[in-house]
Amino acid sequence: MVKLNGRIADSGHWTVGGLVAERETATWRVAGEFVFEPGSGHEVQVSTGYGTRALRPLGFGSDQARLDHGVGAVSFQDRWQATDRLATTIGGRYSYAGFLESANHFDRSAGLELRRDAKSHLRLSARSSTFLPGGDVLTVSSVSSMPVVAFSVLSDGLRAERVLHYEAAVDQEFGDFTLEAHTFYETTQDQLVNGFASAERLHALEVSNGGSFGTRGMGLRLSRRFGDTFQGQVTYTYGHGWRPEAAAMEPMLAFRQGDFHDLAARVETMIERTDTRVVAFCRVNRLVSSDVTPDALLNTRFDVQVSQGLPFLGTITKADWDVLVAVRNLFYEASEGGILDEMVVAHPPKRVLGGISVRF
Repeated sequence: MVKLNGRIADSGHWTVGGLVAERETATWRVAGEFVFEPGSGHEVQVSTGYGTRALRPLGFGSDQARLDHGVGAVSFQDRWQATDRLATTIGGRYSYAGFLESANHFDRSAGLELRRDAKSHLRLSARSSTFLPGGDVLTVSSVSSMPVVAFSVLSDGLRAERVLHYEAAVDQEFGDFTLEAHTFYETTQDQLVNGFASAERLHALEVSNGGSFGTRGMGLRLSRRFGDTFQGQVTYTYGHGWRPEAAAMEPMLAFRQGDFHDLAARVETMIERTDTRVVAFCRVNRLVSSDVTPDALLNTRFDVQVSQGLPFLGTITKADWDVLVAVRNLFYEASEGGILDEMVVAHPPKRVLGGISVRF
C-alpha cells in the first residue's frame, strides 16, 4: 500500500492511496480524497476511487466470462458551520459494483450538530449506506482500513447490503474526560454473510446474503487524554435485534429476536523520540437469544497497528516517510457495516498488513 498527502494552496488538502494484493490473481485499487474550504463556513469533502476484485461465482454453472470485476465510488459531503452554535452536514454517494446483480447504488446522509456550550454538543444524524463484499473501495487511507481483498467466492445472485441508520447523541467534557451517550435505530436489508472456508479451500472468502433484520439500542463512550502522547476510549453498546424470518445457515442468522452487548476499547500513543505511533483496538460482542441457546454467541476481534517514521529518508527526499504494519482479525471498520455485521463473519484469519506512507 502507498499513500500520498499534499496541500492545495491555503484552502485545502488531498490524500491519494493505492494497494495491490496477490493471491491466485492480482487485485488493485486506488482512491483519493480532496477537502476544500471555499469560505462562508463551508468545508467540502470529495472522494473517489476505483479498483478490481479477485472474485468468482459460487459453482461451476455460472457464466464467469460475463463477470465484471470493477468497483468504484464517488462521494460528496458539505459541512456548513451556520452559526457559532449550529452546524449542518449533507452528503451523497454513488457506488458501482459490476459483479453484483444490481450494480448501481446511491446513498444519502444528513446531520445536525448543536453546541450547547463550550463543552457540550448535541448531534442528530440519518444516513443510508451500501456495503459491498470485501470492504469499501474508498478506504485506502491507512493500513487499518485495508479491506479483505483475498480471493472471494460469491453466491449466485448476490446483492449489496443496504443499511438505514438513525442516531441521536450528546457529549459532555469533564476536564480530561469526555462522556458521550447515544441512541440509535437501524434496519438492514440483504445482510452480507462472510465466511472463511477451511484450510483445504485455501481460506477463500465465501460471501452470501442473510436476509434482513432490525436493531435499536443505546450506548456510552468514555474517552480520556493523558498528556499529548496517549489517549484511550471505551465504548459500551446495548440493544435489541430482530429478524422477520430466521435462517439456518449460521447461528447468528437463526435468531428471531435477542439482546446484544458490545464492548470496544481503543488506545493510541505516540513515542516522539522514536517517531513511533501505536494503535491497539479490541472488540467483544455477545448475542443472547432463546433461539441460540444453550450458549450465547460470542465474538472477539482485535487490531494492532504500528507506524514508524523514517526521518533519514525525509532529509534526502524532502518528504515524510512512514512504514505501516498491522496485525488483525477485524473484518469491518468502525465506520463500515451495520451494528451486528461483525458477528456474521465466520472464522476470520489473522492477517499481517503493511505499507508505506509518503507525505509531501
